[in-house]
Amino acid sequence: MSSLTSRVVASLGWIFTNILAKNAVQFVRTVVLWRFLSAEEFGLNSLAWMIIGGFTLLQDMGFSQELIQRKTDLDKAVSVTWYANVVIRAVIYGLIYVFAPFLAEHFNQTQAKHFDAAEVVSILRVASLAIVISSFGSTNEALLRKNFQFKRVLAVDGAEMTVLTVVQIALAWAGYGVWSLVYGTIVAFSVRSLALWWLAPIRVGRFDVRVFKEMFHFGKHMTLSTLGLWLIKNMDYYFVGRYLGLAALGYYTLAFKLSDLIAVNVVRNLASVLFPAYSELKQDLERLRGAWLRSVRYTMLLVMPMGLGLMLFSREIILAFYPGKEVVIFPMAILVIFSLCRGVGVPLGDLAKAIGRPKILTQAVIVHILLMGPALYLVTAWLGLDLDRGLIAVSIVVAAAPILAVQVSYRLAARHVKFTAKQVLGALLPSVAAGAFMAAGTLAVKAGLLWVAPGTPALVILVALGSFSCLLYALALLKLFPETARDLRDLFQRRRRKEKVGAASAAAAPR
Repeated sequence: MSSLTSRVVASLGWIFTNILAKNAVQFVRTVVLWRFLSAEEFGLNSLAWMIIGGFTLLQDMGFSQELIQRKTDLDKAVSVTWYANVVIRAVIYGLIYVFAPFLAEHFNQTQAKHFDAAEVVSILRVASLAIVISSFGSTNEALLRKNFQFKRVLAVDGAEMTVLTVVQIALAWAGYGVWSLVYGTIVAFSVRSLALWWLAPIRVGRFDVRVFKEMFHFGKHMTLSTLGLWLIKNMDYYFVGRYLGLAALGYYTLAFKLSDLIAVNVVRNLASVLFPAYSELKQDLERLRGAWLRSVRYTMLLVMPMGLGLMLFSREIILAFYPGKEVVIFPMAILVIFSLCRGVGVPLGDLAKAIGRPKILTQAVIVHILLMGPALYLVTAWLGLDLDRGLIAVSIVVAAAPILAVQVSYRLAARHVKFTAKQVLGALLPSVAAGAFMAAGTLAVKAGLLWVAPGTPALVILVALGSFSCLLYALALLKLFPETARDLRDLFQRRRRKEKVGAASAAAAPR
């Protein structure tokens, strides 16, 4: 059996490949769809999924997470997880179906330009079928992640993303409007569930009450933190959609999705590998602490340049790929701070779950909500800001709130894992210092270029200075932190050696 380190390194290799491919596909899909659909149509889709997301807070109740870190009664736990996921999500669909008219009217009351509430009801009832469809494969995916079979997980991700992109673009081109987003999502979720059953079939047996109680005990704190995380992720959508309007929600969704690419496709994918690894080390505190500090260092080494790049080139990205949407330039740049905070916050959350302390997540989430909720209400409902200033104000609130919440998570987790502020700052120092060098150099060169040639096309600036920024970051890392650069090199060399050994073993196997 391969070592934990070997499995993590191999999995990270597939994760990095997936990150590049997924970011590229998502970016292309968004660019093309904004050519066919209006801000109001994107706003309608975001409104529907925000409402659906509120109902799906209990769709998992932590059962999948408990299954990943579980060591005993795995066959029984698989069955319990599958039954729980399917039944809970079926009940949730029924609730959405019943309450859809009331929720549509709730948002319609405050719109300066009223939308078609009947269409929103239909979208809610049809789109929410996706959560029922996804329930059938969620347990299969949890087992793949538990066993570090990320090559198969990424194959499923690739199939889902390809189908989603092709179907949504084809339907948008055919004139289906907002329904192209809805139907595309349902088809993609169906493909995902089928692919999971094909790649990771499971045997569903009887429902074990004892195992259910054990899993539920772990999951109750996960449920509370999930509730809070949903509020954090959708509270801004709620206030923007209710008080600033559907067009504002469409623009804000674009700004948030672009800024959140690094959090969704980098941090979350890395976390899918790191959480099972932390779970295996939870009995060895010293190794766990070292693994977590290294994961923070490597995660931020990747996230920092991507985040700063999005921030430094937000103007060029919008002008080059989303002409006419300049209103999202500043919100996008500001919201990158939220994504950078997640670069530290997500590993902290995985650490808390791995050591069986999901309550840490709940406490940090409560602090986050108490900071963000009143501030969002103030800048949207009370101040009566116009579209531009309203989006900027919301973005500032969303970017500022997680800074304190991460500190709360850090202090609570440090009590159990015994890491210090000095150790955390040491882990963050290479990415922060190299990022500062990158930002300063890029801003100086960009200002000089715009002064000398003010009419330079945005795409030219993006391509030329984007490459220059990456070079600055790499040079700063090599010169200021050569030991970190060597560690990264050794990490990738270890992955290549493992691939060669695997290829040689496969070639030598009897046929």
